[in-house]
Amino acid sequence: MRISSLLPTLAFALIATSGPAVRAQDVKLQRVWPSYRDAASFTRLSEYFGGSPDTTNRDALRTDPSARAGFYWLIRTISATDLAGCSFKLELQRDGQTEPTVHTFPYALTAGSHAVNLGLTGADWPDSAERPLAWQLSLLAPNGTPLVSEHSFLWQQPTD
Repeated sequence: MRISSLLPTLAFALIATSGPAVRAQDVKLQRVWPSYRDAASFTRLSEYFGGSPDTTNRDALRTDPSARAGFYWLIRTISATDLAGCSFKLELQRDGQTEPTVHTFPYALTAGSHAVNLGLTGADWPDSAERPLAWQLSLLAPNGTPLVSEHSFLWQQPTD
């Protein structure tokens, strides 16, 4: 068998397995605002009129989906394209810890501008008065490559 006859097959295999190409410059985290939010801040209007709580968590990705209160990062993503299978990686340094805690949240990146709340809830954030010492948030491609990241002032050591 000649190599020239295999080239079209190899090219098709590479294209078929590579998936959609998203470059880091095609994705932005326009805003990242960390703050504590109580459960009442997620109450929907329909709940005041007897409706059941929203269980789809459309506006929030939580470490404990059954708990609403916790420490959240409100993020606005901007993307030129759709990319399923992404995830947010949140690295967090808390008072009394020697190593950062890492949380991951699955996220389907969609084209355009979208807001999402990432929340450490339930047992992951029981104290409303506590604040993180430092954090870094990264949006990862399906293969784990960071597309974009933001961090707090104290996350990075100053350069000389």
